[in-house]
Amino acid sequence: MLVCLAACEAEAKEPVKAEMTIVCYNIRSDIDGKFSDGNNSWCYRMDASYAMVKDIRPDVMGLQEARPHQLYDMEANLPKYRRIGVGRDDGRAKGEHAAIMFNKQTIKLLDWGTYWLSETPDIPSKGWDASYPRTATWAKMKHIPSGEEFFFVNTHLDHRGKL
Repeated sequence: MLVCLAACEAEAKEPVKAEMTIVCYNIRSDIDGKFSDGNNSWCYRMDASYAMVKDIRPDVMGLQEARPHQLYDMEANLPKYRRIGVGRDDGRAKGEHAAIMFNKQTIKLLDWGTYWLSETPDIPSKGWDASYPRTATWAKMKHIPSGEEFFFVNTHLDHRGKL
């Protein structure tokens, strides 16, 4: 199960006329050497991923199951976008990321962070009945065309947990 949340701070004095496009995208993990994903391997899906983003032109995009090499590929092929987030295994680059990518021309990053969905949210950890460590990446952002500030949270919940 995946969850992307965006909430605008309620201070608008008149209706906001500018629209924002938000995408949640489970990029599907690509773990080299552990199993063969056949026709679903990242090398066969990456061009379609870039094309989708270029076609939809999201302002903000939450990515789930993204491995470091997939994120590097996305950034290299989508120069209008910047990525934030950390790897769930070490708090830096190792493991899957619940990353956020945003269009640098329409979104200004004000602050961001990552926490683990566990009893120890500030350190890489596996929580409760999860099969794997799970993180949430949050960002405080400003939509440049409207001037509105908002929070965006991206996570990927455990697929086996009962809680």
